[in-house]
Amino acid sequence: MHLSDAGVGNSTYAVALLSRGGLFIAPPYVKMSFVSNISVEELKTAISTAMQQVRDGQGAITAATERLDQAQQALGSVLKGSAHPSVTNAQAALSQANQQLAQCLAATQAASEQAERYAATL
Repeated sequence: MHLSDAGVGNSTYAVALLSRGGLFIAPPYVKMSFVSNISVEELKTAISTAMQQVRDGQGAITAATERLDQAQQALGSVLKGSAHPSVTNAQAALSQANQQLAQCLAATQAASEQAERYAATL
């Protein structure tokens, strides 16, 4: 983890570039140790890099959703008319997985909007 701080206006924000490429931005009231200087441009670049990773993740979520839709359709057509509880449970589980993926995608979109809004203030 690499920690630094960035002066923005009258505030100093602590920034942690995590080892897996994540970015943590702490507001001025959060104290972080081992702080060094980072420029606003470096901060913007780090945010942009993180947002690209989010977009990549969103693509993976979309692909997973499409595959689950295909699996659900295939299962539904093969097992059409079956009243066995396991078939019903399998369909319900796939439906729930799709709903959770949709929630995940919405959460990443909200995170992107907030990060981009923040970057625009720098």
